[in-house]
Amino acid sequence: DPTAWIGAPEICDGTTDQDCDGSIDEPSPTVAELRVSTTAMGLPEHTSVAWSGSEMGIAWKDQFEANVDVWFARVSPDGSVVGSASRITSDPYYSGQASLAWSGSEYGVAFLDTRSAGNYEVYFARISATGAKVGSEARVTNDAGVSFWPSLAWGGSGWAVAWTDSRSGDADIWVCFLDQGGAKIGGDVQVTTDPSEQGMASLVRAGSGFGLAWEDSRNGNHEIYVGLIDGGGSPAGSEIR
Repeated sequence: DPTAWIGAPEICDGTTDQDCDGSIDEPSPTVAELRVSTTAMGLPEHTSVAWSGSEMGIAWKDQFEANVDVWFARVSPDGSVVGSASRITSDPYYSGQASLAWSGSEYGVAFLDTRSAGNYEVYFARISATGAKVGSEARVTNDAGVSFWPSLAWGGSGWAVAWTDSRSGDADIWVCFLDQGGAKIGGDVQVTTDPSEQGMASLVRAGSGFGLAWEDSRNGNHEIYVGLIDGGGSPAGSEIR
């Protein structure tokens, strides 16, 4: 609702604000908290949510039948689970740290997986608007270092993935690009090069490029840095503390 922002004139209709004091200053939840995962699942955590324009998609890591896998569920705007949860991964290794995004027609999810000889790599899967897995999972990273904590964003015609990687000898932020179907376009691009630790990237589309925020220890303590990258993954300007 473009008329509902803190400080806007209050409609006082009992839905946006409850005290009728003249301005919108105390937004209240419109739905109760909702349980999405069930007791049949063992250890739900590492959630990620995306809005499709009509409902929410939620991805998380869960342990079921001794496997740790990525799961997905849909939630309607009125706060009800649509259908049942879908199991996205099913290999006998660890799959988690899911990052979910919406393309305009379907969801994409990037996640950590150890199926390759126990090595930590980033994988990608597509999920239909109705919650069904589309095609096979695609491996995104393939290096001897540890690749983990991915962040996924839709770029208008394909996907961008950022993650933490140790291949250069310390933890840095790397990015790569996938087409709409999940096929990799080009190689991996190293975004940060400082010899300290950088990780926990969060990626978002920003115009023709992407905005990127991450944790950084270059000043001797953990700080938040942000930067812009262009459509090819190259930094567009300086990193900002």
